[in-house]
Amino acid sequence: MRAHLLLAVLLLAGCGVNASETGRTTTPAPLRPVDFPVDRHPRPIVLLGEPLAVERGFASNEEKLSGRYELVGPPPATPEPGALPLIGAAEAVAAMSRPSDRPPVKLVRAEFGTARFRTDRGALELPAWRFTTESGSSLARQALAPSAVWPARPSMYTATEDGLELEVTMLAAPQACPGHGPVTAEAVVAESATSVAVGLRTAGELGGCPRTADLRTQPYRVALSAPLGARLLVDGQGGVVEVTKR
Repeated sequence: MRAHLLLAVLLLAGCGVNASETGRTTTPAPLRPVDFPVDRHPRPIVLLGEPLAVERGFASNEEKLSGRYELVGPPPATPEPGALPLIGAAEAVAAMSRPSDRPPVKLVRAEFGTARFRTDRGALELPAWRFTTESGSSLARQALAPSAVWPARPSMYTATEDGLELEVTMLAAPQACPGHGPVTAEAVVAESATSVAVGLRTAGELGGCPRTADLRTQPYRVALSAPLGARLLVDGQGGVVEVTKR
């Protein structure tokens, strides 16, 4: 039971491991790169974290649980856009609010600035509307227009890049039961003009002994036919992998 649970977790996590009733790991369906606007200039921002950053923690449970925000007074003027289009403060407040029966959090100060957000190319300083609540909490909501942001689901993988080679941290091969195995895992890659997909191919007999559902990771070297460049890096389930320079 636990062996099948571990394999199910690995499959859902995007490593592409499958298993038969005998416990043999098999190669999954082919990896599929995704269509990403790689030639757009400037490149769309691929956000992997929340668009709202709580920089100075909520001062009360009411603020933390509300989910609704209300700007006190008229919104400040929106700066002229640079390379990327921007939204105004009122649009940012509407975007960061969600339906709730609780009283809204009052934002007593709004100013335009920058804040750091997680993207597919690491943490970046992005334009942001910075808000202060009446209790003194400090929030920052990225101020880019929807047309400048590419929606993404983050992967559990991470990677570093160095020319034609990636080092991708993915799940290690599961441990086989005594008398079985070894189970091996190797990285596989599929490239297109717009993205690169990475995953794992595993082989070996697991056996049916009880096992824990802990997830171990290890780095894998992946050779590319061309530098990653502006292309998107995704896992076998389409999740976007964060890439930083080595």
